[in-house]
Amino acid sequence: MSANSRLTIAAPDPACVVGRGIGPALTSVYDGIEAALRRELARTTLEDVLRDVLKTA
Repeated sequence: MSANSRLTIAAPDPACVVGRGIGPALTSVYDGIEAALRRELARTTLEDVLRDVLKTA
């Protein structure tokens, strides 16, 4: 999924300087967020999730 498609429902306007540059500018931001999410998910077990579910039930 490209950064542009993750930003908005409509595609950014390529004729606009911000619309043209927003995707490439945020690609590294999204990559960092995705890497952090993957690290967190790798540390999370089903037992962790079930314990949290039972605490709130």
